[in-house]
Amino acid sequence: MLVREYRIVMPMTTAEFQIGRAFAYMETARKQTHKGEGVEILQDEPFDNIPLCHGRYNEGQFTHKIYHLRSKIPSFVRPFVPNGLTRIHEHSWNSFPYLLTELYAPEWDENREKFSIRFETLCLGDNRGKDENVCCLDLQL
Repeated sequence: MLVREYRIVMPMTTAEFQIGRAFAYMETARKQTHKGEGVEILQDEPFDNIPLCHGRYNEGQFTHKIYHLRSKIPSFVRPFVPNGLTRIHEHSWNSFPYLLTELYAPEWDENREKFSIRFETLCLGDNRGKDENVCCLDLQL
């Protein structure tokens, strides 16, 4: 397992970032979705009683999306790639300011043992990236 922490100081408030993030996602999904390609939203519903970030957040919005990526593969390779291998699933729990996103490809690895990517994002205001271990990561990793 590879663990990386990045601290990005943003020139805006967390409220402005939340609005900008939602707009950027919607605009990108709109531009990329056509002819069976792009983003397919399977679930978009509120959740509660799911402890996130060591119990600090437990309610928000859950989404399950599938990214159809066949058109992103070079045309000379497409005939050799089964359709199932061109889909990435995303589970996302948005409990702003904390967001948890997991990407996986069930056709590649049903149990998520070989391929999965997990993003934990915590948006903090006015600390200029100085707080240590805000995501409560295991320091031994």
